[in-house]
Amino acid sequence: MKTDIVFKRSINGMAKQITKYEESLACDLYEKGKTITEISASISISRTTTMNILKRNNIKLKGGNKYNKEVTERVKMLYESGATIQCILKETGIKSIQTIYRLIGNHKRRI
Repeated sequence: MKTDIVFKRSINGMAKQITKYEESLACDLYEKGKTITEISASISISRTTTMNILKRNNIKLKGGNKYNKEVTERVKMLYESGATIQCILKETGIKSIQTIYRLIGNHKRRI
């Protein structure tokens, strides 16, 4: 009996195979509004594998930068004026240090 295997995935070091059905299911669920985390849990695959499936099927990923240009520019201006990361977090209401670094595009940590 031939199965339609798309690719192998690994969980706990054991190779598993993802079928065309699972790949199709992941795409359908995403297009219906499920999150990558929800899809990953329901199909028992990693978030990375889920994102790779979506990309391979030319499905544009939602999300990304949820901060508008104004917030991004304010973060950069504060950083360039010498404000500490903690100060920028407090001033902008952003909760993650990693988000600040992503917005300023600079990995030099100055806390």
